[in-house]
Amino acid sequence: MSSQNSFTLIELLVVIAILAILAVAVVLVLNPMEFIRQSRDSARLTDLSTLNKALVLYQV
Repeated sequence: MSSQNSFTLIELLVVIAILAILAVAVVLVLNPMEFIRQSRDSARLTDLSTLNKALVLYQV
């Protein structure tokens, strides 16, 4: 019998499945849509503050 130093198909499929599960878990934890929503809200608050300052200066 000759010994081969390679991985079997089952071993590769198991590793790929584990990596897929980890990737899904990371995406669920990070929730990229929440980060996008927060950045948009921050930009809106900055715009409102700038608009408020402009209105105050216009009234003076």
